[in-house]
Amino acid sequence: MRALASAPDFPDARPELPAPSAAMQSRAIGLRPAMGGDLRYLRTLYGAMRAGEPGFASLEAAARDDFLDWQFRLQHAHFVRHYPAADFLIVVRAAPPLRAEPVGRLYLDRAAPVWRLVEIGLDPCVQGRGLGSALLLWLQAAARDVQAEGIDLHVAHDNPRAAALYHRLGFREAPGDSTTHIRMAWQA
Repeated sequence: MRALASAPDFPDARPELPAPSAAMQSRAIGLRPAMGGDLRYLRTLYGAMRAGEPGFASLEAAARDDFLDWQFRLQHAHFVRHYPAADFLIVVRAAPPLRAEPVGRLYLDRAAPVWRLVEIGLDPCVQGRGLGSALLLWLQAAARDVQAEGIDLHVAHDNPRAAALYHRLGFREAPGDSTTHIRMAWQA
């Protein structure tokens, strides 16, 4: 993995983040602001989230790593540039002996009346354990508490598990113009 020194810094953390929900606490997960020192973890997470995509297995390791480094830097720069008021959060899980280890990322822009869930990604080793549901329910409760109008997001067409989760939690397809993603919205 190449040095990620050329990646832009995260914006300053917003201090008024809502407290973790009971569902998050019961799963021993929390959130903390992302920092420059998290970029290596975030790049590793990005690679893990993309590992199942067609074509990656056939690439040589060095070519795959170079491609993922490049893609991660572009994505990170895009998120930081286009969402300067966003919360860039690391999802952490308390592990024995109560050391918080990163298990995902959650990027949320609360600047507009409709919050934008920019990105949510969990390490494949913790998927399917209710962490995503707990985080989304926490977001919905937080949006209601401050009278936000709702939350919108985009989910890739080739991610039916995530789309099904969003549907179960009340998100509905909304008009959008992407050929690769479905726009979904939840109204508070």
